[in-house]
Amino acid sequence: MATTKKSTKAKTNTAKSKKPVAKKPTAKMAAAKAKKAPTKVVRSTKSAKAPAKTAVKTKKQAKTPLAPTEVLRRLNQVSVFVHVAGAFAALLLMSKASVQIFTGLVARDELASTANTVFVPAIHHLYDVQVRYAVVAILLAGAIVPLVNLLKSDRYSKAVKAKANPLRWINIGVLSGATMGVVAALSGVQDFMTLKLVGGFIFVTALLGWLSERQNSDAKATPDRTAFGISLLTGAMPWLIVLAFAFATPLWGMIRYPWYVYALYAAVFAAGTAYAINGYNYVRRFRNWTKYELVERNYIVIDIVARVSFAAILIVGLSK
Repeated sequence: MATTKKSTKAKTNTAKSKKPVAKKPTAKMAAAKAKKAPTKVVRSTKSAKAPAKTAVKTKKQAKTPLAPTEVLRRLNQVSVFVHVAGAFAALLLMSKASVQIFTGLVARDELASTANTVFVPAIHHLYDVQVRYAVVAILLAGAIVPLVNLLKSDRYSKAVKAKANPLRWINIGVLSGATMGVVAALSGVQDFMTLKLVGGFIFVTALLGWLSERQNSDAKATPDRTAFGISLLTGAMPWLIVLAFAFATPLWGMIRYPWYVYALYAAVFAAGTAYAINGYNYVRRFRNWTKYELVERNYIVIDIVARVSFAAILIVGLSK
């Protein structure tokens, strides 16, 4: 019996010894775990940094556009700078080329007047105008209204909201009339009253543009094209006078104008056409032209381009 008891104990010991024993970590396993651990940490840091980069990109992409009033303010600043800089450039770089201004009259022909007085047309010299001083005056005067808009920003904002800016139309009428007068004088129109008539037609055209703007300030009302149509007629009248001289000079005078006169024709006509297109789009409420801020912005840009091209052509053509 003693032997049988020992055998059972031995069996139990062997059964216990057959149970799986947890293996101790070897050096290789510890090294492998140590290598894997840092890689997991690095991946986690990269994944944590990824949203930050995307957040920075979204911040850069989400730039808020400038407000319409801010755009108009900056354009007025550019306008003041360009006009003043152009005036100094014209004063320093242009030559002393001048245009004679006459007035027409009727005089007695001394040779033909024997028994009766024979009248003949004549001219009387009034004064000479240096072209560079005319350009300087136009450019400096063009900086006044943008400067007033910057200094009186509250009044300017109210005018834009009311969809009527009379100062702008006065500016266009006076300066565009003076510009057209210079073009006419360089074309040979040197009669004092004819030059005033040319400038007067342009000023009336600007006043009709202001009236058309006021008539169509209500976007819900039916468009009124009466004043705008009349403004096209008054704006075309000065060109009829200039073109009469432009065709008569090579036809009977047997000469051509200098190149800068033809360049002035193209630049001034393009500016007048741009004014007309902008006003017409506002009258017919075409696309974004129902927003008065866009209309005002376009007029400022046209002013800048028109004056810069006018001054640049004469500075190059009449340089010292």
